[in-house]
Amino acid sequence: MESDLVEPKEGGRRRLAKGAIPMLFEWNAYRLTTRPSVWERRERPEEPELSLPLESDTEVSADHDYCAIPEPSSLDLSCAANEDLACEVEELKKQLQELRLQRNFGLQRFAGSDEDIRFYTRFPSYDHSMAFWWLTEPSVHKMVRITRARAAAKKNEEVTRSCVSGRQVLQPIDEFFLFLVHLSVGLKERDLGHRFGIHSSTVSRVVSSWTNYLYTLLGVSE
Repeated sequence: MESDLVEPKEGGRRRLAKGAIPMLFEWNAYRLTTRPSVWERRERPEEPELSLPLESDTEVSADHDYCAIPEPSSLDLSCAANEDLACEVEELKKQLQELRLQRNFGLQRFAGSDEDIRFYTRFPSYDHSMAFWWLTEPSVHKMVRITRARAAAKKNEEVTRSCVSGRQVLQPIDEFFLFLVHLSVGLKERDLGHRFGIHSSTVSRVVSSWTNYLYTLLGVSE
């Protein structure tokens, strides 16, 4: 307002009077405008009403209840399916075991055929061969391997139990079966090596070791 300005003296610049507040700016186009007070109550425009669709027009999907307990019929079906899967797993395990026995050339592979046992071992049945094995098995750990015996003989040393133990490629029962097959069928060392998955030189050492072991164990009949 003009009353808020102080006129200059002799060409000076106009200035605001003490306590005057500037109210004219470029953003309000240098016009005085009155703003409504924050305490002034104003009516809000009416919001348009939303019309909800009828149930017949749209299908309302119910929320899933995660705390709900399934029906007993579904539980029975799931239990039955689990039992079927368990039975199938057991059957597959049996088939896998049978395949492993068929792949490995050992005494257990011919357990169900006494005819094959007689051919490979000359024992009348599988039970007879296992009975002989159980008689010899307790002292198998005392067997003196042929390589240890030869090394001790060269040094003129006595073979003690510390010299008996050595690295074994086959299990003792598989060595026992290899020795019987060698005596009964007369297979060559290379053939036996392929069947048992070992080197032919290992076959030779197994046969020599079991020959000396059974000779010492059973004795010589005069």
